Amino acid sequence: MEEVASREQLERAIETIPNAVVIMDKDGRIIFANAAAEAIFDLARKDIIGRAYSDLAFKVTTIDGKPIPKEEHPFFKVMRTAEPIYNFEYVHEHPDGTRIIVSADVVPLYDKKGAVVGLVASLTDITERKKAEEELKESERRFRTMLEEVSLVAVILDTQGKITFVNGFLLNLTGWQKDEVIGKDWFDTFIPPEQRDEIRRFFFESIAKGEILPHYENDIVTSWDERRTLSFTNVLLRDSRGRILGTASIGHDITAEKQAAEDIRESRKQVLDILESITDGFFAVDNDWRFTYVNHKAEQLLGKRKEEILFKSMWDAFPEVVGTTFYKEFNRAKEEMIPISFEEFYPPLNKWFEVHVYPYKNGLSGYFDDIGQRKRTEEALRASEKKLRDITSALGEGIFVLNGDGRLTFMNSEAERLLGWTEAELLGKDVH
Repeated sequence: MEEVASREQLERAIETIPNAVVIMDKDGRIIFANAAAEAIFDLARKDIIGRAYSDLAFKVTTIDGKPIPKEEHPFFKVMRTAEPIYNFEYVHEHPDGTRIIVSADVVPLYDKKGAVVGLVASLTDITERKKAEEELKESERRFRTMLEEVSLVAVILDTQGKITFVNGFLLNLTGWQKDEVIGKDWFDTFIPPEQRDEIRRFFFESIAKGEILPHYENDIVTSWDERRTLSFTNVLLRDSRGRILGTASIGHDITAEKQAAEDIRESRKQVLDILESITDGFFAVDNDWRFTYVNHKAEQLLGKRKEEILFKSMWDAFPEVVGTTFYKEFNRAKEEMIPISFEEFYPPLNKWFEVHVYPYKNGLSGYFDDIGQRKRTEEALRASEKKLRDITSALGEGIFVLNGDGRLTFMNSEAERLLGWTEAELLGKDVH
């Protein structure tokens, strides 16, 4: 009684599982089929039970449509070898001509003496799964074809960092042959030694977390040890169940751009070094009159640190300038787009400045220097000349002065009267 009850419980359990389950005796006849088997065979259960595995009503072929040889049939192999078979895939054609793909797991049944007396087969309709797999393969084929045709580096790695695909562009860029790199470790083959550990760690962390940085920049090494800098776009590859298969990366070779940027930085540094070393103050403003650069000499001449004026409007940093010659000439230079030079006294600093400004599309730059000493020298010279004129005029005699070249540099009023020439007419001329 207990054995019967146990068998009934087992049959009820089998009835509830989603997979088709059939039991065959040692002659290959089906002696049990659960409800799910009706969908696999597209037959009522009563039309399934009692039939042999070789029944012509069960039209089965290999995946590619060929008849299944008797020695390869799961029933025959299990009965002959007493070994289970798993994931045997075949095509089953329904009475209406519809075809499905079935995966069979077949295990032997033993009697109490250990003899094989039949088998149990679990049958699963994998038609949709196979269709999805084929679509995935086709998608992957198109994906790889696209990667082969783009003028960008393309590489696919498995979850261990082994190379499963590289396109021709990468091979041409690095000088490797495909058979030299497929299956090799990406990091050992292409990544410079000093970057290798960091990028390898980044890769395995991405696999473990299930997320990857979409954009990453690093160097690779060619077969002749030249370095190229690439900007990569990365994605994780997953199968139809969402399991991570590896990564796919497309890289743009930015070596030339990086070198150009470095050249620009170096050129800018050289220009800044020159501007910082000159003895004149230098400044630059944008079209809104905001300071974009002042050199160290300008800080000294203006009495303000860079931090106090950079990115501030010139008129806010130096409000006393508004309305002065500085203000008018700066604006005239920008409006007329012409270079302008002038000298002007700036009362807040009690300084005379000589200024040269140069407008350009995005703003205006200028050189300036404190010419106070020159102005004082000129004033002293003018005072000295006035004093000389006053003295010579009081003598009542004609006096003139020639330089080493015999050119007139001074003549008093009495000399003008005696010679009949004015100083202005003879100044700088050879009077020998």
